[in-house]
Amino acid sequence: VNVGGAAHVLEACAESNVSRLIYLSSTTVYGAHPDNPALLTEASETRPAPGFQYSVDKVRAEELIRQFAESTPDTSALILRCCPVVGARADNFVARAFLKPVLVAVRGADPPMQLIHEDDLVSSMVPCTLETAAGIFNVAGSGTIRWSEMANALGRRLVTLPAALLYPATQAAWALRLQSDSPASGLDLIRYPWNASTVKIETELDFRPSHTSRQAWEAYAEGRRSSKQEAATG
Repeated sequence: VNVGGAAHVLEACAESNVSRLIYLSSTTVYGAHPDNPALLTEASETRPAPGFQYSVDKVRAEELIRQFAESTPDTSALILRCCPVVGARADNFVARAFLKPVLVAVRGADPPMQLIHEDDLVSSMVPCTLETAAGIFNVAGSGTIRWSEMANALGRRLVTLPAALLYPATQAAWALRLQSDSPASGLDLIRYPWNASTVKIETELDFRPSHTSRQAWEAYAEGRRSSKQEAATG
């Protein structure tokens, strides 16, 4: 939901006297920065990459929801900051990136990535819906998997380029509409760490995913292999 969509949803909530609102945000709101701590908490500053509209919109939508919750005390609002969701049926910007035969990486960088299995995200909605807790909660699979390992799991070639070359080339391709994946600022997500702590959701909502980040990615890789086999035999 973009900012305009969030505003319309909140208007409908106010008119319908909704008592509980859950918004699925993203851990990309923290931004990927060289000075990020090992694990970002819900109290960490939101610093989305400039020009990476997905994250910018998430931050703005979160602010609208906080304002709504403050002005509507009868409505309990919970914001779930989720890492990228993968699994056999995944279809998002991370999953789609791996449909390409060749992937890029920033030379000298191979950040650990957090992922969550799609089934675990669905499961997380149960305590979020049934409990009365409000505020912001991070949700992610345990552990991490590196960008290079994600590529290897799918047999993708990884081309590493120096940042001084990759960033201008990516921005030029974006400006000329030669690619629609991301402006150059999106490269920060595969250059710097942006992993989130899940202590709060574990302790306050007693939620722990059943898959690790690595297992979630393996499920996606297996799903892709199965799809290829079905297409080949169909």
